Amino acid sequence: MGFGGGQCGQHFLDECRWVTPQCGPEIVEIEPHGLDAYCCGAGGGAWAMPYVQERIDYGKFKADQIKATGADLICAPCHNCREQIMKALTARRAWTGIQTKVACQV
Repeated sequence: MGFGGGQCGQHFLDECRWVTPQCGPEIVEIEPHGLDAYCCGAGGGAWAMPYVQERIDYGKFKADQIKATGADLICAPCHNCREQIMKALTARRAWTGIQTKVACQV
């Protein structure tokens, strides 16, 4: 499992890091991670904006980081990150078999 976290508050990152080991998966950190992580491209409400291609372009760094982990499950810190990673980045990068969830779904 990889953490897809970005610029959210530290408490969201800490929740993911507490919950996931309780579920038993192997944890793989994306580098850089935590508050130093790259944004997924949907931050600041960008997910709801009509600039789809711009979101994808901004998120390419996060997409490459996720792919490099080899993880089959990504734990995103917020709903916007989840939607961006699950629907936008993964669909346009032709990934298969990568699940994206928020901590409460794990």
